[in-house]
Amino acid sequence: ESPANLALKDTTRNDFEEGFVLYHWKQFNEACPFFEKVLAVNENDKAAQIYLKRCEHFQKHGVPDDWEGVDVLENNRL
Repeated sequence: ESPANLALKDTTRNDFEEGFVLYHWKQFNEACPFFEKVLAVNENDKAAQIYLKRCEHFQKHGVPDDWEGVDVLENNRL
């Protein structure tokens, strides 16, 4: 990553970490504003984009009973 991008991530680290903790506690309503703050400073932060989308998804659709906060990526092209 570029030095400028790393500097932006350093600036938004506390907000991202707070959102991340709330996300794992299933506190999606409370987590969203932290990811939105990150994106207000760095709209290209992919991790914040992903977690904000996940929060919005779980707010709308609920959380599976067996959810542990981990997403498994599958590659069907093997």
